[in-house]
Amino acid sequence: MNIETLIKKVEREAKPDQFDETWVSFSREDASDSYSSLRRSTRDELEKMRAQLNRLIPNDFDYHVFIEDGSISGSLEYSDGPDSGGGMGLPAELDGNYVQDLKKVNWEDLRAFFIQGANLHDNAAAIAKNLPSKMPSTAAAQLFHAEALESFMSEIKNDNAILGVLAYDDTADSYIASAYAENERETMDADICDMLTFGFPIIAIVENGELLRVDATEKLKHELVDRLEPVSRAKALGQFEQAMNMTMS
Repeated sequence: MNIETLIKKVEREAKPDQFDETWVSFSREDASDSYSSLRRSTRDELEKMRAQLNRLIPNDFDYHVFIEDGSISGSLEYSDGPDSGGGMGLPAELDGNYVQDLKKVNWEDLRAFFIQGANLHDNAAAIAKNLPSKMPSTAAAQLFHAEALESFMSEIKNDNAILGVLAYDDTADSYIASAYAENERETMDADICDMLTFGFPIIAIVENGELLRVDATEKLKHELVDRLEPVSRAKALGQFEQAMNMTMS
């Protein structure tokens, strides 16, 4: 299999996404939507690669292969329970020698590496239980992001939305504004849990088309945090970094 030729075929054949970018990805069992737009012969080559990777990588690891911008790369993931695990790049370059290189990988050592990291996270989560919460305040967020809040509520009213959430992603310096149908409450709650885990300030939550009061918002945030696994809970409460430092000291 000529990897460089395969990359060129994928870039030539893959259907651009909504941002007019051309890429394809696949994992042990799944593939991106653009995968189906490839010619059958190209998919056959990728399926051959997938079959080889499935044989070479133990099934308690998952992997993802990405083809974009004229290159191919891969990532590896290991899960040791619902809230522990980790990821890294594939331990082999996806070039003409990847089969031979993956055969040389010591998977027991990699497994032990991830489990050791998971144990550190578990210890940090236990320490975090005794630390004060540092979860970002919605009241402070509404003051700091007043203009964005006003714009969000205008959109909610214009769209007659029943449920909604506005958060600030400080890593990307952008807002996350989402509206939900009445029957999508569980989806909204799950999204809020993810935002809290990433430490994003929750600026507003909308229920029944109205802005939820700050005290009710804080109550809901804590109720949702209590549903999380210990490590995610510590992250949502802003305790995890301090707890990890204490674990490592």
